[in-house]
Amino acid sequence: MVTLFCHLAEVSAEQRASCPMPFNADAADICLCYAVRNLLRLRLELDELSLAKLMRSLLLLPSFTNAFLPTYTQASPSSNYMVNQSLVILLAHFGQSSRADFVQISFDAVIGLLPKPNPCYEIHTVSWLLLSALVHICPGAVASVFDTVLAPILLVHVHPCSNPNPEARIKALSLLHTLMCALDAQGKFSEFTIATLIESAVLPNLVWYTGRTANSTRKAALAVLHGVLHSALTPSTGLSMEQTGIQPILRLLPVLGTSLDEYDTSSREISLSCLTTLLNCLPPTSLQLNSVLELYPAIVKRLDDSLDDIRLEACATFSAFARVTPPNALTETILEYCIEHFLVHLDDANVNVQSAVFQALLTIGSVGPLAKVMLSRKVSEISFSHRDPALAIRLLNVLNLS
Repeated sequence: MVTLFCHLAEVSAEQRASCPMPFNADAADICLCYAVRNLLRLRLELDELSLAKLMRSLLLLPSFTNAFLPTYTQASPSSNYMVNQSLVILLAHFGQSSRADFVQISFDAVIGLLPKPNPCYEIHTVSWLLLSALVHICPGAVASVFDTVLAPILLVHVHPCSNPNPEARIKALSLLHTLMCALDAQGKFSEFTIATLIESAVLPNLVWYTGRTANSTRKAALAVLHGVLHSALTPSTGLSMEQTGIQPILRLLPVLGTSLDEYDTSSREISLSCLTTLLNCLPPTSLQLNSVLELYPAIVKRLDDSLDDIRLEACATFSAFARVTPPNALTETILEYCIEHFLVHLDDANVNVQSAVFQALLTIGSVGPLAKVMLSRKVSEISFSHRDPALAIRLLNVLNLS
């Protein structure tokens, strides 16, 4: 009976994944709800494997998958009365107090049922649907076994060499992003995992190609990187990017510099945020000259972005950049270029941008004697041309006092 139920669930799941029809999906789930009830009425003693197969089947059903999500409530728009009642019966039958505990009792066995990809799962297959359900429902448990169980499966789906289908790769990157950003998964990724994700999931997908799909792929990869860095730098993890290795950082810097010119505004904003985080992880004055020459014009250019949030982030990024740049790398030409562009925005219409630019200019002034002298001279020259010279005068006073 369990085998028959599992077969029906798998057939139903694959049919709906290849041709989504929400109303028919609800009807199919209701039919399977009756099947679950009838199965339990038989009072069968299920061994560990049979229970895992039953759980696997439930996770393939959209209505059950939604009901198992941590954010689910019976007031949710996706709430299904029949599914809720079936879960109440299931929990009572197996002596579980919560839906999360019910999934956890079979997690190891269920994840063990995932076959080895050859080379990748098709996105409409049972294997992919089950993998997606586990990541959304049990992110903490998935993160705990990522190195040993999930990495060999998930990483082949996000690498262009093993998965040349860009649309399938975007879905895999989105799933990985969901896992990295889940609260239950925070602090459970090893240093090796973080370095591997940067090398195998992020960098290969940030290579620039033309086209809308290529742009979406890069955006998905940037989102994964943002999630990886957020996970790595959470205080509870105890990780540092120095422990993870400086080479992945150095490889990311020029790629992120290129990403600052992306057409998509959110891609530019994510790139700046990632760049700020990475630069803040580097030791002071440790940035190599080639990185300095690549990054400073790309960051300064974002001061003219159409989005204020990006301009604000550009100021934070430049402050981090100035901290890790050796003083002798900032030549007179580079300093003049940066100072002149920032001073234009010291008189910006947005007060928040003014404040951020002010702080960035103070950082430039602290780089060295040459920077301080040049900044003081430039501020004196332009202060009279500002609509409100108060901030320029204040900056000059701070520089003279320091």
